[in-house]
Amino acid sequence: MKIETREPLKRWVSLIVENVLPRGLRQQYMDESAEYCSSLSQFVPDSAVNIAGGYWIQAIAAFNKTLALAQTGAVMFSFAAAGFPLRFCIIFGSIFGALTLRDAYTHPHNGSYLDSAADALAAGVSLFLSEALMLTISPSLAVPDRVLYRGAFVCVPLLFTLRMVLRQRDPKNPFEGSKMTAKAMYNKVWWLNIVWMAAVIGTILIGTPLMPAWFPEFLRGSVPVLTFKIWLVLQRNSLVRHDKIQKLFEDQEKKTISRLIETLAKGLSKREPFYWAYRCLEPFFFLQLATPSAVTLWPWLSGRPAEIDVFLLAFNLTAFATLLLSWNYVKAANRARQKRFSGKSIGRQRKRRRPAHDGGLFARIKSSVSPQAEFGATWPPYW
Repeated sequence: MKIETREPLKRWVSLIVENVLPRGLRQQYMDESAEYCSSLSQFVPDSAVNIAGGYWIQAIAAFNKTLALAQTGAVMFSFAAAGFPLRFCIIFGSIFGALTLRDAYTHPHNGSYLDSAADALAAGVSLFLSEALMLTISPSLAVPDRVLYRGAFVCVPLLFTLRMVLRQRDPKNPFEGSKMTAKAMYNKVWWLNIVWMAAVIGTILIGTPLMPAWFPEFLRGSVPVLTFKIWLVLQRNSLVRHDKIQKLFEDQEKKTISRLIETLAKGLSKREPFYWAYRCLEPFFFLQLATPSAVTLWPWLSGRPAEIDVFLLAFNLTAFATLLLSWNYVKAANRARQKRFSGKSIGRQRKRRRPAHDGGLFARIKSSVSPQAEFGATWPPYW
């Protein structure tokens, strides 16, 4: 009878442990527990160790430096008016503690919109629970209601957007399975780039009235465009792009393709010059796009009375969020287009240089030549 009552209890405990364990290690740990833990007295302590160790392992594996920096900036901006450092440390610890547990729980399948929304919601719940605890234990450490509510109103959607963008899985090739020619694909993606840049210009124009009067008007619109231009130029080889001289016995189509490749935002690898400038300019560009909204929201977040054009601010935030969420797709489209052109040019050169015989020393030397040696550091494409 005692054994019969323990069996349902063990099933219930096993179900709870299975739902609490991180997703990435759940099946492995449950299989090991079923094999080695035959009794409830063995299963409970073993499950406790597995849960603690599993979250520790997954939290380390899921750590993302870029995401951590972005989330730190978002929390600091939203709650900078909280007061002396201890208040902010409590807010920071409650939010990042919840996000770290969520990262460990969902890793490695944590790039969906639903997971990002659940992460932001968990951070908000943890924030309010910690503030309720502070009101009970030490009211002097609690954040004023106005600062807390306004900061949470900005911080939670901001965390959702950042996690959705920076943890998004690599988009699939938008032209996968398409029978479009390389030139047609090139033209279509250029139209996509033009539309995206038009949206950038529109966002800059909308955000210009939100900037303070003391900020120079010329810099309000020119600095973001100049930043993006420099980021784009760093990835191009202007000598090849402007080389229109046709040499004798040179394949004209191959030369055209090489020129078209140099118009793309191919990205840079770590071994190429200006790599760190290229990495830093991309977030700096989006930071400039977000500056008008941040400057407008800051007095309101500080608890001071502020005159805000709600419609203009909402429109600017919506445009900025749209640009940010579509950026990965735009990069994927450019990358797919560049791969298509690179593959075409490589295939033609290999076909043209194929030796007349299949074996021998010449064939072995030919097979050892890598595409990097033939085409330089621009192949394969690095974003």
